[in-house]
Amino acid sequence: MRPLKYGLAPSENILISKYKGQLYATGNQCSHSGVPLDDGVLIDDKILSPAYGAAFSIQNGTPEQAPALNGIPTFKVTERDNKFYVHIPKEGF
Repeated sequence: MRPLKYGLAPSENILISKYKGQLYATGNQCSHSGVPLDDGVLIDDKILSPAYGAAFSIQNGTPEQAPALNGIPTFKVTERDNKFYVHIPKEGF
């Protein structure tokens, strides 16, 4: 997992994760505690928050384990000419 700075606020940072050879992009902030998820652990396709162990799917952002009740944003990743691009909507996060 690697964090990617996108906006000015920490809540706008993106987390790039790799699972089974595919790249996924999610928000990098835990929806429960607000801590950066890049300090957590990636187990299979789940990110575990370093604060309270909340878990999120990197594929769709849904909460997979309490205490998280809300998901995290996910973004489409495409490859072109051996470069990867994260598509962020104009509305942002």
